[in-house]
Amino acid sequence: MDKLSLFTLLLACATFLLAVASFWTIWQNHLTNKKGYKNKLLESITAWATETMGLECFVNPSIYDSPNFKRAIKVTCIDIDNFEASFRKMKIKGDYLVSVISVQNEIELKKFSEQLLKQLEKHTELIGDFKHKLNDIESKEQLDQTDDIVNKIDENKIFIDKSAERVIEEIVKISKKDIMW
Repeated sequence: MDKLSLFTLLLACATFLLAVASFWTIWQNHLTNKKGYKNKLLESITAWATETMGLECFVNPSIYDSPNFKRAIKVTCIDIDNFEASFRKMKIKGDYLVSVISVQNEIELKKFSEQLLKQLEKHTELIGDFKHKLNDIESKEQLDQTDDIVNKIDENKIFIDKSAERVIEEIVKISKKDIMW
């Protein structure tokens, strides 16, 4: 074997090793970015679930004692519109996050997130029903007719909070599993 052939062989081996090192670096970058993306997604879902737990919908008790009853009803309906919009925004944000979860193939997290979405949708409907009932009220005595829907709203809020807790618990499980690897 002459010197040129030996030099060519060494150059080919060096090029091959450089290609393997480059591939390995690119692959590690890909895995790091993928893990970073998943962590950001889990953080976003955690923030979303936490925000849903912080949402409230309540009727100011002064409505019952207000001398200008009709005006108090209108002000309350404006408040209720704001509550309804907050829950609707959380549902829209959740719809997006659940679609991204599907890509990540986290089946349990998707299931719990979808349950939370259903509770948010139901809550929005209940708030809308309550607002319509309030608009139909002519006297303070009729306010008692809204007690059943207020109770349903309160019960559903408890379900929302429990669903959000399940989502967060699942994220903790996923995070622990990822840390172990």
